[in-house]
Amino acid sequence: RHPASARGAAPALGPLDLRIEPGEQVAVIGPSGAGKTTLLHTLACALRPSSGQLCLDGRDPWSLPSGALRQLRGELFLAPQVPPLPPRQRVVTSVLAGRLPRMGLWESLRSLVYPSAIGEAEAALARFDLAEKLFSRVDRLSGGERQRVGLARALVAHARLLLVDEPLSALDPARADQAMQALTGAAREQGATLVCTLH
Repeated sequence: RHPASARGAAPALGPLDLRIEPGEQVAVIGPSGAGKTTLLHTLACALRPSSGQLCLDGRDPWSLPSGALRQLRGELFLAPQVPPLPPRQRVVTSVLAGRLPRMGLWESLRSLVYPSAIGEAEAALARFDLAEKLFSRVDRLSGGERQRVGLARALVAHARLLLVDEPLSALDPARADQAMQALTGAAREQGATLVCTLH
């Protein structure tokens, strides 16, 4: 399998043969520009390989009808290195956004006004030592705190496949160790597969 970039451009990801078993935890380690983020976006069905083949549960996602592809994407969670957190949003709302792919339209809209599952958000934040920030505004957080809020979002997603891009970039060694313990522990508890990129 060798996903690559658009035709005519240099490949963003060269020839690659990778098999990940359900429930496995994999760290993809390499320097900046090596294609780690491209790999995660490919596994998240956000980028279509220009050559080779991607199979999830024995199926090629790009051969599925649009509704089935959308449903499959709802079972995957991609946590980018810089989480997209609206500055004026409350932390609780930002964390619970991880549940949106599995929610219907009405429930999604309602959660913006009155978040449900506040206890679940608080428990996820507690794993990153951020429970006291539950109702804080995102723009009052430090960079490391924002990164940990993005990781707490992954915990409430209850996805089958967690794809986490550089989760430790803004964290000191103690917080980095705590974050990895939280991610790997939650993945084990939920029976999820975890793929994480690191320098």
